[in-house]
Amino acid sequence: MRVLILRPEREAAALAAALSERGHAPVIAPLFRLEFLHPPPEFSAALAASQAILVTSANGARALAEASEQRGRPIIAVGDTTASTAEGLGFSDVISASGDAAALTELVRRRLKPADGPLLHVSGREVAIDLGEALGPAGFEVQRFVLYDAREEAALPEPARAALEARAVDVITFFSPRAAST
Repeated sequence: MRVLILRPEREAAALAAALSERGHAPVIAPLFRLEFLHPPPEFSAALAASQAILVTSANGARALAEASEQRGRPIIAVGDTTASTAEGLGFSDVISASGDAAALTELVRRRLKPADGPLLHVSGREVAIDLGEALGPAGFEVQRFVLYDAREEAALPEPARAALEARAVDVITFFSPRAAST
């Protein structure tokens, strides 16, 4: 099958390699370009005061690694890919919720106590769920820091446009509601 991969370049390359190994023909067409942002001045103090860092994507783990040299703070990752990305970047205390944002909030409620301090959520500009709203009723304070932005590309690369126009694509991968609507 010819598979159109709409992920940012870094994630697309790994998926393309896996698909190629299985005999498929990947076409990479990133819809978004990732840009890591400088953390605001209050980020370091918030990081030091937090009992744990909530990371809801592999890009969030990468952005955290860019923003701080600290690697020993506890991290609760939304899923296994995000957790393994954080571990690969040198973070030593990582737990995976092995699921989605609902699984992450449930794991936080089970493992952490609001009285032990605030939580720090590292995210992109666009989020699927507001963890402060999700965890606030349980007594948790969540400070969200936007450390990356997925900026929409102006156009698809020519190979992807040509494949679509020729109706030569069997599968299109979507990894977020934003990508599907774009």
